[in-house]
Formats: sequence, C-alpha cells, structure tokens
Amino acid sequence: MADGIGSSYPNLDSFLGKYLDQNPVPPLYGPNADPSIKSLQFPFIYEPGTSWQYSCGLDWAGILVERISGTSLDEYMKKNIFDPCAAGSLTFYPTDENRKHRMTLCSRDEDGQVIPTTDGSWSRPRDMKFCSGGAGLYGTQKDYLAVLRAVLQSDPKSPHLSSSPLLSPESFAELFSPSLGNDNKDGPEKIANMVSSGNYYPARPDNMNHSVGGILNLEDREGGRKANSVSWAGVAKSEWWIDHTSGLAVCPSFWF
Repeated sequence: MADGIGSSYPNLDSFLGKYLDQNPVPPLYGPNADPSIKSLQFPFIYEPGTSWQYSCGLDWAGILVERISGTSLDEYMKKNIFDPCAAGSLTFYPTDENRKHRMTLCSRDEDGQVIPTTDGSWSRPRDMKFCSGGAGLYGTQKDYLAVLRAVLQSDPKSPHLSSSPLLSPESFAELFSPSLGNDNKDGPEKIANMVSSGNYYPARPDNMNHSVGGILNLEDREGGRKANSVSWAGVAKSEWWIDHTSGLAVCPSFWF
C-alpha cells in the first residue's frame, strides 16, 4: 500500500525516535526482537493522505489481511499467491534446510569493504509468531520471479493473459495507478528525493508517484522502463520492477 498512512519508521523521523526513547515498543528485528502488533504502534507524524513517508504501511496491510481472512498471513499468501504461482519455497517460516542455502546480508564498512551483518541477517527470531507484511519472507529468486510473472500475466490487455489471473482487472489497474492525489501536499516531492538519492534515475515530483504496491515512474525513461511501471527495492536491495507496457517483470537481485 502507498506509505501515505501518516506513519514512518522510527529511524527515519527524529520525533518518532525521541518518542520511542521514552515509550519503547517491542522491536521487530535485532538481538532483543520480540515482534508483535505492538511493534508498529506509534504516533502519526502527519494526517493520513496529506504527505508520504517510507513506513510500515505494508505491515499494517498484512494485519488487515489476517483479521479479514481469519487466518495467518503466511497461510493466506500460500493459498492465494504462492500455491497458484507454484512458488513453493516462499514462506515466513524457513526450515533448517532452507537456512543452509540462505544468502548472507551484507553492508559496507567505513573503508567501503563488503562485510556481513552481525549474523548475516536482520537477527530475525527463529520462532516467529508475527508475520510482517513488509519484511521477513524467505524463498528463491526463481519463485519470487514466478509471482512477478503471474502479476504481469494478469494484465487484461496482454496477449499472455493467464486463464486464471492472480489479480482481477480492477486490482491490476490499481497496482499501476497513482495513489497520491492532488490533495497530497508534498508526497511526490518526498518520493522524488528518495528515488534520486538512491540513484534509480532522475526524478521530479511531476514524474514520480506511488501506487498501492510500489513507486511509479510517470514518464518513459530513455532506454529503460515505460511510463507507469512499478518498482521497489528495500533494505536488503531486493529490487524488482514490472513494466506491463513492455511485458517485462524483473528481479535482478534478491536476498535468499
């Protein structure tokens, strides 16, 4: 979902950081992680719909899915997404055998050298009782690409339209439509600033927006993706993008 819900991640906002110093919540990750819905309960920093910030919007979306469906997010996604896509490796609960093949999450030190994080991951608890809609999924790059391909084959205009589309025509259109309207004061500007700092491509408030699933570029990129393609990356550099005009779905790198 578009991160215009009024929230942010505490490490991205000084007010939230100070608030949580005095009103701590159980951390989602780290050596003292004890994830629960309480981990997401902190104040709004703006009125929902009036701005934009990288936040825990998808985590709240996952909670809504669980409450509406009456099942866990892992079970819901397995039944409605992973199994239909034959993406059997995707799970929130990896086995010991899965973990043997996990790629190590790395960063760079002050000298620019690539080094592994403390334990090669986010110190995610092994016994997870809370499925985070915004992070925590394990699987293979092949299976993740199968999900992206299934989304692409839900395009009603595609000659490769699936006989059993993963998304309805309405949901497909929503995924590739701007969700930040004219009443949003500075959301597009904040998105453009974030995208530019990440060296995705030259971004301006008038050529960027956000859909319910990722960043939208609103104009053709020279030598690259067409207008209204959707993309996202994340802290693990798990980049993906879908260009339905060109008929391409790509995940060039993924942490698995």
